[in-house]
Order: sequence, then structure tokens, then C-alpha cells
Amino acid sequence: MTPASPALFPTAHSYADQLKQLHEYVCGELVKANSQSAEQFDKCRLPTPQFRPGDRVWLSADNIRSLCPTKKLDYRCLGPFSVSEIISSHAYCLQLPPSMKIHNMFHVDRLEPYVANTIPNRVQPPPPPVEVESDLEYEVEQILDSKVDHHYRDPLFYLVRWVGYGPDHNSWEPASNLTHASDLITEFHTANPTRPSPTHCETPPLSSFFWGGILS
Repeated sequence: MTPASPALFPTAHSYADQLKQLHEYVCGELVKANSQSAEQFDKCRLPTPQFRPGDRVWLSADNIRSLCPTKKLDYRCLGPFSVSEIISSHAYCLQLPPSMKIHNMFHVDRLEPYVANTIPNRVQPPPPPVEVESDLEYEVEQILDSKVDHHYRDPLFYLVRWVGYGPDHNSWEPASNLTHASDLITEFHTANPTRPSPTHCETPPLSSFFWGGILS
């Protein structure tokens, strides 16, 4: 049996060369494809906004604990706040109120340029909370109703209309949440003397159960 000609079978060296060439070709195609994808992405991506000290910006409310009295009042963005310092092209420091008690440096992805309202009759966004004794409190416009629910430790509730919000955002709030709206509460009870008030939540003295009460 005549041995086959060595030319019919590639040597180990030539086989390795072919694998190397194939590997280089595949890697080159991958690099080309990635480059084309990156180029296409860059064309579609909006340019990173650049801010200067003094510019006003909106801050994304993501991962910032809300002090809203009701979830319906939560903001998507907070502010506007002024830029106080440029850390880099992708990081800025903002001038925040002390009551927020969070670090004031943010990535540019969390910031949006603030544009003042210049269109007549355009509805402004809801107002931010007002600062009361180092806390954030939403401003009460009117007390609409009251009720007593003894399932709660604080049983007296008021139906509240909030400044800058429509009827869909009205919410029942315990009286303990409305300590800074005492004038409005007094005004409500003066106009509606038969509605539940703090006197409806007082525990009657023990003697009332004996004199004219349960055991009389």
C-alpha cells in the first residue's frame, strides 16, 4: 500500500496557520460590527447636556425619599435647583436646601435643563413643598370634610385640598399631619359645626358610665 502524498494532508503547522487566520478574520468582523453599532448609537443618542454655575436644573427624584403626604403628589423631578459647582463633564453639585439632607453631587443623567415658562396661559407644574421647621410640608388650600375612624390611634381625619393640585389629589389626612393648618381647620369647623371635630375623639370621663351612662 503506497503511502499517501504528504501534500494531500496539511501539516500541523499549516493547520495552525489556517486557524489563526480564521480567528483574525472573525475578530476583525466583530470589531467592525461593534464599531458600526457604536457609530449608529452615537447618532441616535442625544448629546450630554452641559451646565454652568448658576444654571437651574431639574433633579430626578429616583432614589430620593419622598415626604409627600400622599403618593399621588410624588414628583418625577425635584427643583429647580441652581448648579453650584462643576465636578466634571458628567458630574455637578447643586445648591440644595438643608432640609433635603442628601449629598449634593449628581451624575448628569439625573439632571434636566430648567426652562422658564414663557407661554401665556400655560399651566405651571405643581408647586414644590414649603419648608416648615426643617421639614418639607405640602401646603393645604382648604379643609373639605372630616370624619372619625376609631380603627386608628389618631381617629380624626380631614379631607384636604392641596395648593396647586386638582380634586383628583384630594386626600384624607390624620389631624396630626395638619398641625400647620390649624387656621383652616378652625375655619372649617366654624362653617360646619356638626362635622366631626377633636371633641368627638375625646374619651369620656369614667363617671359618665355611672351617672346618666351605662349603669344609670
